[in-house]
Amino acid sequence: MKKLVVMLSACLLIGLAGFTQKLAAEKVPAAVKQSFNQKYPGATNVKYEMEDNDFEISFRAEASVMSANFDKTGKWLETEKRQRGV
Repeated sequence: MKKLVVMLSACLLIGLAGFTQKLAAEKVPAAVKQSFNQKYPGATNVKYEMEDNDFEISFRAEASVMSANFDKTGKWLETEKRQRGV
């Protein structure tokens, strides 16, 4: 039974990893980067990913780890925030 649970958990994690794709900054549209830089000018440790058809940008700002989603035109969709160390 434990083996089955471990195998199912591993499959789930591998499957979820397939929904996002890391991107180099050069592959992110200028409109997305411009909107992000206007909204979060002091962001550090910026990383880009493609999530479905939107861009998810992970970064550090305001003493928190955050991620913001933008569509391909640069329209801000949402931001998630969590305290560092959580």
